[in-house]
Amino acid sequence: MELPKEVLESFKTYPINQVHPMGALRTAVSALGLYDEEADVMEEAANYRKAIRLQAKMPAIVAAFSRVRKGLEPVAPRKDLGFAANFLYMLTGEEPEAIAVEAFNKALVLHADHELNASTFTARVCVATLSDVYSGVTAAIGALKGPLHGGANEQVMKMLTEIGSVDNVDAYIHEKLANKEKIMGFGHRVYRKGDPRAKHLKAMSEKLTKLTGEPQYYEMSTKIEDIVTSEKALPPNVDHQMLIFTLHLYTIV
Repeated sequence: MELPKEVLESFKTYPINQVHPMGALRTAVSALGLYDEEADVMEEAANYRKAIRLQAKMPAIVAAFSRVRKGLEPVAPRKDLGFAANFLYMLTGEEPEAIAVEAFNKALVLHADHELNASTFTARVCVATLSDVYSGVTAAIGALKGPLHGGANEQVMKMLTEIGSVDNVDAYIHEKLANKEKIMGFGHRVYRKGDPRAKHLKAMSEKLTKLTGEPQYYEMSTKIEDIVTSEKALPPNVDHQMLIFTLHLYTIV
């Protein structure tokens, strides 16, 4: 999980007030390839080792940049903590609660199980040209950044911020529906009858809500779900539930 010091120092040169976190992740992953002696070795065993290194360093990148943009120093990973626990620890500098580790592990498994989504497809196209693994993952992050893919979480957050409270949900959503505007976090190109991952995140979100004592986002999301599902027959997707889940998870750690 340890990052090259050059990559860590580079975060401090980014225009913090304007850089998108996904842009920072994309750039840092690309830079990692410069410090890997096996970056252009195409043998299967070498690709496996690079995949493991990348998997380990991704949460370290996200956590380090999150701290740098807040004016804090990055926190080094601990060898006695697992993957999920280390990520939460590097974010906050404090060992996370067991419930937070369990919740984040569930989210990771649910997303890994999704298989061939847009960003995975992008990576496969890139490496199919016999380009290197770092190029493939960098390309995948570029695809994931878009508002119709991973960026959908961000759009849901903007929507909830605009709504502000549960009392405003009804008028806000009905105005969107009347204007035939897209409600972010609902509908899916593949999961026409509902995203099977969403129900698991919703259950965990409700559980975390009781621990954090911050019910407003969960209550807003549930009311939005009731309106959109009943009037447009569009079930929530994982982006809708993941955002609520993340808000409560971050509050707990």
